[in-house]
Amino acid sequence: MSQVNATANTQSVFSTFSAHGSPQMALAMLQMELAKTNKEQAMAGIKEIENEQAKKKEIADALNQARDYKASDKNYTKQAGGEPYTSKEFNKVVEGLGLTVPDKAGDKKANDLNWDKLIAQLQTKMDTVGANIQTQMVQLQDFMGQYNSYMQGANSAIATANQVLTSLAKGQ
Repeated sequence: MSQVNATANTQSVFSTFSAHGSPQMALAMLQMELAKTNKEQAMAGIKEIENEQAKKKEIADALNQARDYKASDKNYTKQAGGEPYTSKEFNKVVEGLGLTVPDKAGDKKANDLNWDKLIAQLQTKMDTVGANIQTQMVQLQDFMGQYNSYMQGANSAIATANQVLTSLAKGQ
């Protein structure tokens, strides 16, 4: 969507300046508009990365709590049909990820297996979010590289326009 808006904006900028000014200034304005679009996409990417990092931290905290619950003497699990012994925040995170807090099993070995399963699932979710963050960081670097490239192009076009005007002013 922003690509379509950028194209429409750059076409109007280009036609305005090519009719009333130098082609170098039209190119500079086009480059600056494209730079602006990349900057906006980068800013949106930063927000998304921040959200994903918060999600990863939430999962990491739940993962650490699950390990603590497994290792504790009470072996904090839900009683069959009863209230869970785990914190409400822990349950909210786990269930928000589509996972379930283990019910209390008949013996410690079965209980530990249930917690190991949840711990592995949380680790997988955290790894997936981490991989997504890395992908978004690469995209962010790409947007910033394009932004820098367009700004350099705009500066170069403006410098060329200034050289042309200086030459014209000197009568060359």
